[in-house]
Amino acid sequence: MNELVIYGGNPKIVATRDEIARCSEWVGQAINHLQRAKTEMIWQETVFGFEIPNLVFFINRRIKLDEIVSRLEALQYKLYLANESYFSNEIQMAHQIENQYLSVAKKFPWELMSLPIPRLRYAGNLFAPMTAAMAIVGLTAPPSAAATNAMRSAASLAPITLSAPSWPFGSAFDQSPQKVPDLLAQLQGNLFFLGIRSLPVTESKLIATNQTLSANTFIEKLSRLQQSYFNPSSAIRIDSFKTKTGRDLVVYIPGTQSSKLAGENVFNVGSNISVMTSTELAASELAVRQSLEKLKVSDSDRLLLIGHSQGGIIASNLAVSGDYKTAGLISVGAPIAHQNLDIPVVSIEHANDIVPALSGQTNPISKTWVTVQNTPEAETIVDAHSMKSYIETAKLMDESADEGLKNVIEQMKFPTGNATSYQFKLKG
Repeated sequence: MNELVIYGGNPKIVATRDEIARCSEWVGQAINHLQRAKTEMIWQETVFGFEIPNLVFFINRRIKLDEIVSRLEALQYKLYLANESYFSNEIQMAHQIENQYLSVAKKFPWELMSLPIPRLRYAGNLFAPMTAAMAIVGLTAPPSAAATNAMRSAASLAPITLSAPSWPFGSAFDQSPQKVPDLLAQLQGNLFFLGIRSLPVTESKLIATNQTLSANTFIEKLSRLQQSYFNPSSAIRIDSFKTKTGRDLVVYIPGTQSSKLAGENVFNVGSNISVMTSTELAASELAVRQSLEKLKVSDSDRLLLIGHSQGGIIASNLAVSGDYKTAGLISVGAPIAHQNLDIPVVSIEHANDIVPALSGQTNPISKTWVTVQNTPEAETIVDAHSMKSYIETAKLMDESADEGLKNVIEQMKFPTGNATSYQFKLKG
């Protein structure tokens, strides 16, 4: 059985890798200075005015120095363990990418490469070949932590590989090339010029209302999220709990279901690109917002958001927008590390799932953000990203006694008891 790697959510553990490295360096310098003092001590104390060392003083001072050095060495070892515990996989994969995949970038026949829309101008840009190589490795390699980190590296390098989009496709709608933030924004602008609506027409229709009970475990929460894919497709579920001051609304948002750039199913590839940029709202996000409007969500209502893949990005967009009183977010296989989230967050990721790596960043470590990582057996990237695979991880989470995970879930204050469940059909 796979073991979870959980970090964050614990107020005792709020250090970044840089902070740990800096503290370790300071402790190491202190140890070096004290070790030098032990061997280079020149004692001024004498007996009866003669230059005879005070042996009692010398021995006491040496014992004290040994105790201090021993404590500092123990502290340095704990810093090393902390670094290994939280960052060793990331560091190892980064080295593996640097040593192995960089050679792929150097050998790739870039002069023969002709990219479709948008064509990137590689001339004079040293990062572009590396970025493309990382993306190729991430997309074509067997599902692994190395492939995931290759994709994260590609996503992080993408913004600095762009000089300007090729004519005649231009940039994102109503923006100059200089203002386009990254590769995805350029792709979005090109979709507009290909006839994809900049402001898509969407419809949210209430199709079912039922009485239900609260989902109290991670398995139950992710199972309901999985059901939103099929009941019917392009639908979301909102469970409403009455409170003394308003309502607690648990919103389940599925991920991408259509390979088209637009269409009736709003959870399409076009929406996937849009939700990762700030140039316009995606059709899927607009439809989710319409569903919340139909329930007349107000400041007296709390939102608890649970989303998979594209649904996780939509949930994070709703949270950072400030338009709703958001009490917490459970993200499943979604790239949300780039979001400035100041709410309790549980980010569930698979080390061999490349989708969470598309943000180009790693999740922060704080008392309100906990990351749960697992490495399930998967033959393809799709398997590693599937809801079925993530539900297996949810089983391990329910069995976990991790303090950080417990702390963040308690901060969300998920409702319990009876609820009214609303199902909305979303249509583009």
